[in-house]
Amino acid sequence: MRFEGPYGKDVQDAGSSRRVAVAAAVRRGLALLGADDPPPLDAPPGLVAADYKGLLEFAVKQRTMWTGTGIAHRPWFYRRADGSLDSPQRQAIGLHLAQACCRGALIGAQGVAAGDALLAKRFLAAASALYYTGAYHAVAGLLGAHGRVLVVDVHGPPLMVREGTGTWYGHAQLEPHPKVVCAILRRRGGWSFEPRHRSHVARWNEIRQCLGVHDPLPTYLLRALRYLLEDWSERLDPATLLERGLPRLASVRHQALYEGFGYDDESFDQQVNREGMGDLTVRCRELRRLGIALIGECISATAPLLRHAPAGSHAAASARLGVILPAFEFGPTVPLADNPHVGEGVAACARWLGFPGG
Repeated sequence: MRFEGPYGKDVQDAGSSRRVAVAAAVRRGLALLGADDPPPLDAPPGLVAADYKGLLEFAVKQRTMWTGTGIAHRPWFYRRADGSLDSPQRQAIGLHLAQACCRGALIGAQGVAAGDALLAKRFLAAASALYYTGAYHAVAGLLGAHGRVLVVDVHGPPLMVREGTGTWYGHAQLEPHPKVVCAILRRRGGWSFEPRHRSHVARWNEIRQCLGVHDPLPTYLLRALRYLLEDWSERLDPATLLERGLPRLASVRHQALYEGFGYDDESFDQQVNREGMGDLTVRCRELRRLGIALIGECISATAPLLRHAPAGSHAAASARLGVILPAFEFGPTVPLADNPHVGEGVAACARWLGFPGG
């Protein structure tokens, strides 16, 4: 499947072994939710139980996947004796990868739609900020295609929290406590977990980690980085483009939000120097192109989730929690008329979640 737009064949859903492995990991996670029967007796059947003490003891000692946050919402982590990170929900991490991509597609499309509305009114700084935001969320798709998912709001092992007469589940802090955990799909289908910093630069730099030195950069990413670095003669090699261009991409947000600058640099300089009227909307259009391409990646990575957990199924009802929480705004379906394949993919995600207009 290809997602094509007016900018060429930006996104390819190649039948590579890596994508096949990611799809298999998604199916393994869904298999844990697919039955209407409760979980086996050796695991607590849900997120809440009357026997808090017994459930907590089971969770901490046996590292069950069924306690605490649960496999349908967010994984939780603990540290092994050697200090490395692990999760009792490692079998379900593929599900979380697809959930993150579904969420990235919807929030990304909302950002693009908001950018379009602002661009139409010539609010270029605000439009570039929203296009950047769309791409920032949708980068989950490119990472997902390479078997990586960033887990934010990291939880440690479940524990009981008592306050007044109430008792509920909370989560312990890990020591040291990472802001983000990157789950990485290994060649044999297992997962490893690495701590990450939480920042815009760190999120974009994860692309450098997942693309090997011999992996070609996606066309849409190559174009965006060359534009940002003004590498018109294509002198910079891919490694240098990533090293210099990804931090530059993160700085676009700061320029737009805090400096009120959303123009194309070269065109702006032309006007200042009275060298002619340049097109000030180029930056917005390049960021929009990048965002739509990354949304296409999200849709591709989400496909196994929608295919194997059809709307209305027991698995879908459970899996949707990991997409809609924490809650986010999503209005009528974003048409993306200039790229109907991506637009329909976004609409399919919305319909699966039961959002209005999906």
